[in-house]
Amino acid sequence: MIRENINGHYPQIDHTAYIDPTAVIVGNVHIGRRVYIGPNVVIRADELTDMYTVGSITIGDDCNIQDGVIIHTLGDACVAIGPRTSLGHGCVIHAPCNIGAHCFIGYRSVISNADIGDWCYVGISVVAEGIKVDERRVVPTGAILSYQQQNADLLPAIDKQRCDYMERVIESNIKLTNGYNAINC
Repeated sequence: MIRENINGHYPQIDHTAYIDPTAVIVGNVHIGRRVYIGPNVVIRADELTDMYTVGSITIGDDCNIQDGVIIHTLGDACVAIGPRTSLGHGCVIHAPCNIGAHCFIGYRSVISNADIGDWCYVGISVVAEGIKVDERRVVPTGAILSYQQQNADLLPAIDKQRCDYMERVIESNIKLTNGYNAINC
């Protein structure tokens, strides 16, 4: 379901993106080229402030938003997801939030009120809240970084193996997007 919010903002979706029929996309959402939106994804930019303003959600080119992901704004706070980023199955991204380019956010992770730099790998079931993660870092599986900037500053650098994995996920999902678009023509 793709629909406007109560302010009349309708999602802007590039024609090369693939949106699974079970996905729900509402409001002030901008989806770039060759983006894959999987089954049961919910992307909502519809929560109003007292002044009836609403934030936006921007998803860069070549991203993949996997099964069951939830992305939501909070009032006029925004979510920005850089190009070639993967949001793994079942993760929650809540505004305000910036996720850089070439990132991988692991399955069931929760990212809220956070800034994740480019080329970051966030492991499975991570909670990242109220922090900034510098570019090219690894947040280990199961980490809880809730308003603990000093711990975020100590995260290790990303390795080639994880970078290669992240690129394989992107390329695989671009093929999936192109394939689904070809059979839906």
